[in-house]
Amino acid sequence: MEIKTKLNEIEYTIKPAPFEKILGLINFIEKIPSEFADIDTEDKSNNMAIFIKLIKTHTEDIFNLLSDFAGVEVDVIRNLDLKSVIRLFRVLLEVNEVEEIKKEIGEVTQMFKKETKTGSGK
Repeated sequence: MEIKTKLNEIEYTIKPAPFEKILGLINFIEKIPSEFADIDTEDKSNNMAIFIKLIKTHTEDIFNLLSDFAGVEVDVIRNLDLKSVIRLFRVLLEVNEVEEIKKEIGEVTQMFKKETKTGSGK
């Protein structure tokens, strides 16, 4: 799957990120939890506070991650208007089928929980 989208009125084709890029994102995410200790990350109303704090503390990392994931040059990412940045996030979530992956991970997690409870995994 790929999605064509306009960013600052220029059309780009966004493709799913390779697994290697996903691992890089996971490594980035693992490094930042302590920075959000003062924010309830489970409360969706705090999404904007989390987003602002991420941008403030990890601007270059975010530019590089977005560039890597979208296949769009960092300088283009730096100069996107807010509407295009939000569109890019939405497209990246869609093209990488994040909702489907969350569902699949939940099902796999449930399988492991059942095996652990029954002891059939030994």
